Amino acid sequence: APQAAALARSGWSVLNFRTDVDFFQDFCRANFGDSSVDRCTQLFLQVDGFSSLHKPGQGPSQGGSKLPRDGQACCGGPMDVVVVPESHFLDTSGFEAWLPTVSGASNIERATQWVNLFRYHRQTQVVTNASAALSLALPSIRSRADAESVGVPLAEAVRDSYSEMITLLLEVVTTPGTLGMLAAHEGANWPAKFSSPVHGLRKFLDAEAWMALMPKHDYVGSPRLYQPAVRTVVCKSEGAFVVEVVVLSAARPQEVLLHVFESSYSMHIKKDPQTGAANSQVYVGSILMPDDDFDYFVTARISGQSPLRNPVERSEKVVVLSSCGSNSLRPEETYI
Repeated sequence: APQAAALARSGWSVLNFRTDVDFFQDFCRANFGDSSVDRCTQLFLQVDGFSSLHKPGQGPSQGGSKLPRDGQACCGGPMDVVVVPESHFLDTSGFEAWLPTVSGASNIERATQWVNLFRYHRQTQVVTNASAALSLALPSIRSRADAESVGVPLAEAVRDSYSEMITLLLEVVTTPGTLGMLAAHEGANWPAKFSSPVHGLRKFLDAEAWMALMPKHDYVGSPRLYQPAVRTVVCKSEGAFVVEVVVLSAARPQEVLLHVFESSYSMHIKKDPQTGAANSQVYVGSILMPDDDFDYFVTARISGQSPLRNPVERSEKVVVLSSCGSNSLRPEETYI
């Protein structure tokens, strides 16, 4: 990864990062190329709580956190339904304007994920505002007519803003750690926080009308192909090289292929070892372990969409160790 390489290079000299500006210039150059380093640096400084240029919202900076956490105690966990002043909303306009200036497929992919991350943080504020608006209106809703004219439009805003938040989160998720944020929303924040005021309408609505206020779980974001873990070192004695990928799309891919050397191998839907159920988004493929170091990449073909490739430009490089003693890393420890 470019970021890992940049950090490795910086370790050779304590003079590389004399200031926060030096750090973000190096960060922007490593991750997004040279085309807009200065603008990129200024944008990331504005969301760095330790920078004098920190100004995440549209109004005067209050300092403190790196990103706004209105209604959220910490780290993507439980949230509270609060009213967020518009001046506290994360201003993503600078990042939106910067994104089209990035060039190179890999740079654009990384930049898009960062912009979607900031869009997601802003959307959490939209969701908590929508939930608060419905909560404040509930005491005035005393009949079915009130529910249909006042409550339902507000509940639809909660549903739609929450669905958009989850879509934005799925567009940046790549690791089990970030999937934990999704689990926190689906397992705690929606049932206990965001949907709580929606439940207040249930006594006024029939089952069909009330169920229509629940968010759908179909993925509607941009198609994605990513690897939850990437192996860079393997042992010949393992016998097989196994790759697992996630394909996020509204339609199931027609074909997912693992490409090694000049050959292509079909990948199949992974089944749960306990239940035997297939997860339509997770694909796995394997080949006999090559004798020598090798490169590989994965592609997915989806009807009506441009083919997906991971990595988008280059290939993953894998080192094959001919001998792995008892003190060598276990296979799961070679993941990065």
